[in-house]
Amino acid sequence: MTILKSFPLERPAIELPWGIPEGPFRQEFKETRLTQVTAGHLRARCRLLGGLETDVNFHFVPRAAGRFFQVEVYRRPSRHRQRGFDDWQLRLQRILGPGQEQPQRLPIDTTFRWKLGRVDVVHEWYYQWGEHERILFTCNAG
Repeated sequence: MTILKSFPLERPAIELPWGIPEGPFRQEFKETRLTQVTAGHLRARCRLLGGLETDVNFHFVPRAAGRFFQVEVYRRPSRHRQRGFDDWQLRLQRILGPGQEQPQRLPIDTTFRWKLGRVDVVHEWYYQWGEHERILFTCNAG
């Protein structure tokens, strides 16, 4: 998986170029249901990261007529919180390498971070608006 220029999805089988405008981005999903959550925030059920099937959030900046800059995947904790976190972490490590564990700080618990060119990846337990696990892929302007 190379995320330096685009974000790959397994289903639908597409590569989403970082910085693509929202209109052409929507065209990539012509055969997949894409939901508008708010301005600049779209969601679709996708497969990614070696077979993970989940809702994926796509963010654009600016929110109106913006460009694609972020992918967010999250889930609320289950009974097997640590097992779930470890599963996602192993998927990320297989694709991105070991990452760097970050010091804990509130409202965030366990955090791993990767820096790949202008793309930052964060895997964390997050407590704002309720506890959940989150993976963020953010392409910084450059």
